[in-house]
Amino acid sequence: MDRDDLIAELFGRWKLALKSGQPQTPEELCATRLDLLATFREFLPKLAAVDALFDDKADVSDAGLSAHVEPHGYRSVSFHKEGGLGVVLVGEEVELRRTVAIKCMKSKVAGDALATDRFVQEAELTARLDHPGVVPIYRMGHDDQGKPYYSMRFVQGETLAEAISRFYASKLPRAERNVEYRRLLQSLIAVCETIAFAHSRH
Repeated sequence: MDRDDLIAELFGRWKLALKSGQPQTPEELCATRLDLLATFREFLPKLAAVDALFDDKADVSDAGLSAHVEPHGYRSVSFHKEGGLGVVLVGEEVELRRTVAIKCMKSKVAGDALATDRFVQEAELTARLDHPGVVPIYRMGHDDQGKPYYSMRFVQGETLAEAISRFYASKLPRAERNVEYRRLLQSLIAVCETIAFAHSRH
């Protein structure tokens, strides 16, 4: 099996894990082939975007969102993740030469005035929060289709849900497992404190 086949196999395993509700990180998937880790990390967002084009349940128009954002001061933009109202892209802000996350509205809700107001309000409220647990907003604008988007610091790492899944899938010795458990609790407490701070300001 050549390198391309191995990357394709890793992507298949990543998709299966995602659909099963037990997502795996690139590090976990490449645990026995660390030589593939850097390449898999690089291609995972691109493969996910291409795969969306062939997924009957996916919103095909969202796969091309990067083309509508790039003319506004970004380059090398690619799909990263999606949420309820938006799709998160990652790319380079040309002017300051830094990697940023760019959140755009999903095409299927972009025509909904209420959803648009919620999206803009989310950006405005977040931008006013000064807290270590809140990702700072850099700028807000509209893409060349008139849909709002905003850019923010790109934070590498796993989500709390992914960390919890990894913990329960691990085979760590009892002492190490207890240490990891305490780290998870500390992370959860930090999330709760951040939410409490946000509520106290609005």
